[in-house]
Amino acid sequence: MHSTSGPALSFTAVSKRFGDVDALADVTFEVPRGDLFGFLGQNGAGKTTAIRILARMLKPGSGAATLLGHDVWSTPPQRLFRGTGFLIEAPAFLPYFDGLANLMVHARLLTLQDAEAQCSRQLERFGLAAAAKRKVGGYSLGMRQRLCLAQAFLGDPELLVLDEPVNGLDPGGIADVRELLREEQRRGATVFLSSHLLAEVELLCNRVAVIDRGRIVAQGTVEQLVHGGGGVSLRTADDAKARALLAKDGFVVKDGGAIGFRVDGADADVARALAALHRSAIDVYEASRTRRSLEDVYRDVTGT
Repeated sequence: MHSTSGPALSFTAVSKRFGDVDALADVTFEVPRGDLFGFLGQNGAGKTTAIRILARMLKPGSGAATLLGHDVWSTPPQRLFRGTGFLIEAPAFLPYFDGLANLMVHARLLTLQDAEAQCSRQLERFGLAAAAKRKVGGYSLGMRQRLCLAQAFLGDPELLVLDEPVNGLDPGGIADVRELLREEQRRGATVFLSSHLLAEVELLCNRVAVIDRGRIVAQGTVEQLVHGGGGVSLRTADDAKARALLAKDGFVVKDGGAIGFRVDGADADVARALAALHRSAIDVYEASRTRRSLEDVYRDVTGT
């Protein structure tokens, strides 16, 4: 049996080198049970390397990782992976088998009872019921991605580990997967997903970790990371004069687009900026409060 206490997934001081490149450097984080957890980073940041270590496809140079309370490299695979569903990049399917037959192969490897019923249920959930008897070699990119997800969801796993789960999906498909992942969380599952789609992660996840060049550079709840950030977008009678005045007074002033500018800061900073403009007799025509986004956090911590 899996342990029912402790995190659903953890990394402790995990490092992995390829030649002279640190793919992972002392990576440490935990995924609490029941979380929708986003693992963020640009291509090459180390996301897929970390997931391959969880799936025992790569052995770390040092450190330890756990799945549902079991050490990844000292637990027999049959025991380790019971209760965990993986999507790692694009798994290989048998192109001359139909969608149902491909899922049946995986279901039998998992020794699922009522395998055909479970496979049919997942095909229905991911919008592939009508294509269940079509050869996978004729599937579109989006259909293959849905089949990958259906395979990961077989057996209603306690933990889902998903690498870029919405790659190749259209906006409707992305929305469908988003709702299915929320449904999994509601039934008590834990979802760990890597992505570079920051807006999507902000909509979906309650907790994130950001990896950059193999190192964790930020982690916490989405609310903690964006709390207190933002600022105000302004349009004044003389934007150039207003910007110069506020920058001289130490405010963080940024371009606001074609019209106006932005001042970053918490509520008190915004109030002081408006007061400074009033004292200098610079009329404010428009002022709208802006909220710091996960994208802003990501830019700050990665320097991109």
